[in-house]
Amino acid sequence: QNMNALVKEAVESLNNFRNIIDGNDFQIAFHPILDVNTGAFHHYEALVRFGGNFEESPYKYITFAEETGLISEFDIAMATKAVEWLRDHKKDRVSIAVNISGMSVDDAVYIQKLHALLDAEPWLNEFLVFEITESARVVDLQKANVFVQSLRTRGFHVCLDDFGAGAASFQYLSVLEVDVVKLDG
Repeated sequence: QNMNALVKEAVESLNNFRNIIDGNDFQIAFHPILDVNTGAFHHYEALVRFGGNFEESPYKYITFAEETGLISEFDIAMATKAVEWLRDHKKDRVSIAVNISGMSVDDAVYIQKLHALLDAEPWLNEFLVFEITESARVVDLQKANVFVQSLRTRGFHVCLDDFGAGAASFQYLSVLEVDVVKLDG
């Protein structure tokens, strides 16, 4: 009985999160990122918020998505929402960054969808930045670097997000050729 209840709960949670992705039922909050040397504004990080609650951390949702294999679908949904926002605010000339889970950089379907999204909007490289997160470990760093370079070749900047927060930070830095390293804290 307990096992059936747990399975039912897991399936409901999975379906609920899939509905959030499919229904684009999340919002973007913008967090300013500053240059550590000058204190000058560099870009905004696009952070997800669920259910209109801008005070609640999305951590449990993101880790759930990583644990269930839905993170790549969510990452592309977030990138799409960010592109839509940039399209609507093109005249503001603001740069925003979207996070990419370490799991997504190894997902061929995610990569294909992301490149299609970027190819459809060639002006994006002036305004869109990507941040590789450490919430899920990158399995193949060499392959991940090929992905990172595919973005950089298109003119996009790529950051390592929250450097120092995870155990893999130095491994990432030794293999991934990025434009910016964001320090945790």
